Amino acid sequence: MTVWDELKVVLLDLESSGALVSYPDPRVDTHRQPPFEIRLQWWASEIAEDLPRRFGDDVKLVVGLRPYPEPQPRRQVGAPDHIPDMDPTVMSVALDAPIVVSSGHTARGALRVHNMSADAIVICTNGQVTAQVVDPRTRAVVGGFTGAQTLPGVYFRAAAGDTVVVPVLVGTASASADLGYAVPAGDWAIQVILELDDGDGFGWQRGGVGRPSRRRLRTPLLPITVTN
Repeated sequence: MTVWDELKVVLLDLESSGALVSYPDPRVDTHRQPPFEIRLQWWASEIAEDLPRRFGDDVKLVVGLRPYPEPQPRRQVGAPDHIPDMDPTVMSVALDAPIVVSSGHTARGALRVHNMSADAIVICTNGQVTAQVVDPRTRAVVGGFTGAQTLPGVYFRAAAGDTVVVPVLVGTASASADLGYAVPAGDWAIQVILELDDGDGFGWQRGGVGRPSRRRLRTPLLPITVTN
């Protein structure tokens, strides 16, 4: 029996568990040579522990946002410096309601974006925006969502002086080796990188040719609670 013959049985067993994010299709036997790349949900560390024990270097695993087992301690990921902070005199962002999420799981909430400018604001999304989990003391990004999302173009528009409610997705996969594979219980924060369209809704400046008009802004930190 080959490594693939044994591994595909395991993958078939795991498919219904929800632990698998991306993996080779166990129903296809052609071109199956190790190492096999498998991505697991961040809560599946017990499954991840069993796979290397059984298959060794023939599998390459990622749990949540990080390789498994962790090859070396990783530095916390900093906030992207090249993305400017939102100007609080132009627009403001607040949570529509408090967000509480269990460690290792995902929650959905909403942002209330208020437009204080004289022009309309158009926020480009796939139906929601995805938050980064942040250490409120250091502003280091410590986690977030991992997994597939659909990519339809959904636009949320706030006219001058208006407020628009935008759905937000919050995941707790850890990006820091010091925290384990999931952001632990505690008081944390989220930030969102908003993509704004100042043009015609297709990313092009009104009245211009070949001039992209989309820009990205980083929201202020918003509090969330992670529970056990």
